[in-house]
Amino acid sequence: MRTYEELEQLFGDGEQAFLVTTFPFSEEAALLYCNDAASVFFGEGREKITGRTLGELGEAWKKDKEIHHSVFDGDMCLCMIIDVADSRRRLEKEYQAYRKRMEEALEAANVASLAKTKFLSEMSHDIRTPMNAIMGMADIALNYAEDSGRVEDCLKKIQTASGHLLRLINEVLDMSRIESGKLVLVNEPFRLADLVHEIFIVIRPQAEKKEHRISSGAGGHSPRRACGRQNAHSADLYQSAFQRHQVHPGGRGRMDESVPEGDGGKEQPVSGGAGQRHRHVGGIRGAHL
Repeated sequence: MRTYEELEQLFGDGEQAFLVTTFPFSEEAALLYCNDAASVFFGEGREKITGRTLGELGEAWKKDKEIHHSVFDGDMCLCMIIDVADSRRRLEKEYQAYRKRMEEALEAANVASLAKTKFLSEMSHDIRTPMNAIMGMADIALNYAEDSGRVEDCLKKIQTASGHLLRLINEVLDMSRIESGKLVLVNEPFRLADLVHEIFIVIRPQAEKKEHRISSGAGGHSPRRACGRQNAHSADLYQSAFQRHQVHPGGRGRMDESVPEGDGGKEQPVSGGAGQRHRHVGGIRGAHL
């Protein structure tokens, strides 16, 4: 028969509750060993219950417990005690944690789905604008096929609008890269004049259809180059120009490659002529009668 010290070495450090009794397992079996995890079920210290029979220890320790026993070392019985109530509480806790994770994942998926729907809805409109510009310039080129200068001008504008369209398509591709975590943010230099000119070429056909007059040029504070994602700046400036053109029909506007001092690109009133309002949003200044 193993000594108490040997049994302690085998079962003393575990979180699972173990008893070792004399064989066979019955009310008359004497308790030879009890680890700390099992002693809490009896409400007494190990030294007080060791040597007593299971019948003397009563029935309270068996409540809500599963007891599994088997022969151990030929002349002893090893008992494993499972607290059913504790297992139930643990399972409930794990279930609640799992449910919370699933709810958070569902919410994140819904937010991502709404963001994607909004993005594609806005992008579908943005893509139509340069397409309209390309088709309009192509019609003009066909109508003035004999005028080489005008055809060349139309082709240059088609090239500009095509570049804008390509960047919009790249934005759509970037959405999938964002979802897969493969998007690499870049901070590259670009010319503000090129950016303003591109937006001007794209929105001019729509403005002329509504009898709007727009022009472009350098503003008061005009750095030649800027750094960032040209696609993102292009989309922001286009939205600013398009919204102003929608809100103030029948007016005129000017697009400047300017950056107002100290406002960080935020909307800021500036002085204008009589009867005019000047606003600066993200690098586009508009004057409306």
